[in-house]
Amino acid sequence: MSGKKSKAANGEGSVYQEGGRWVAAVSMSPGTRPVRRRRATKSEAIAAKQELLAQRVTGDYKAPSTKSLASLIRSWKAYQKFKNLAPATQSLYTLLIDTWVLPYLGTEVIRKIDNVRISDWMNSIQEKGANPPVVSVTRKVLISIFNFGINEVKWTETNPAKEVPAPSYDSKPIQLFSAEEADTLIMFAREDSQYGLVPIIGLTMGLRLGEILGLRWDAFDFTKEKPTLTVRRILDHTHSPPSIKERPKTKTSRRTLQIPRLLLNLLTDRIEQTNDWSSKEVQGEYLFLSQRNQHPGASTIYAYWYRLLRRAGLEKRKFHNTRHTYATRLLNSRVPIKLVSVMLGHNNVKTTIDTYWHYVDADQQVAIDAVDSLYGCD
Repeated sequence: MSGKKSKAANGEGSVYQEGGRWVAAVSMSPGTRPVRRRRATKSEAIAAKQELLAQRVTGDYKAPSTKSLASLIRSWKAYQKFKNLAPATQSLYTLLIDTWVLPYLGTEVIRKIDNVRISDWMNSIQEKGANPPVVSVTRKVLISIFNFGINEVKWTETNPAKEVPAPSYDSKPIQLFSAEEADTLIMFAREDSQYGLVPIIGLTMGLRLGEILGLRWDAFDFTKEKPTLTVRRILDHTHSPPSIKERPKTKTSRRTLQIPRLLLNLLTDRIEQTNDWSSKEVQGEYLFLSQRNQHPGASTIYAYWYRLLRRAGLEKRKFHNTRHTYATRLLNSRVPIKLVSVMLGHNNVKTTIDTYWHYVDADQQVAIDAVDSLYGCD
């Protein structure tokens, strides 16, 4: 429903309501169509009008870009922040863009894409078979692209993808290992000399599978009083052939962690079976290689994983649940969530909270006891 335009005299523009939004309109030069800025509130529209008037006086106004979304995407993919993403993440984003964005929105002019168009697009791709999680992730990618258009190349001033909520869906609950199941899994894993340490590292240190498979002996420092492991590289085991990436998933993924005693004992046993462990040749060796002395691919490592679960009498579940189990057991042991976030290599603590908080036993009595102790009431 459109509201009545509020026009000012002497070409000083107008502010009015249209389609539930407030619009500021100012003619930047005689005989031209007014430049419009859509805002959520009247006060924001008035501020936008004043900004346009000021730009008209100073000559700082730049006409809106006529660039297409495809052009913006090409520039975004050449941007350093995109190049800094892990290769697997780059591949995923490119696949989502090529499948669900470019065929539907690629030729459209950026400034003409509004929240209504984004909403229609999200409905369209769901009708074409994109499930809600895929739509949600693709929307996040599109938000990043529009932010680039606003902050870096200045081709647009709005982010319509941000204005449209992601589709709601019920995510599958994480299948955690109980303490007893984790102990059983470790017991059977210890019997395997080739890949047995893989799930043990997952359960005791929370590393991602690619981080574990990318470990070389030089990642360990046993000279310290408290020996450490440093995550320096990952194995991209999802592509054929598997390949080593000398850069972890994110900057925070490169981290140095103390090695827990259980794992340290197993590593020490393995070192004692190795001749001249400190030599450069041994230090440069990878911990986990196939019988052909090659990096294991996804089919190899998952075949081992599911075979291990069957031997342990456990139901089938993803390997990544070893990492989830590690995180939730730390949180339920009252390890500070910020420390858990750092040890997991998360970009920020919000990721840790959003993923795990509803699996934590939040007992208010713990907080009450702490307050009582502080004030001498225990």
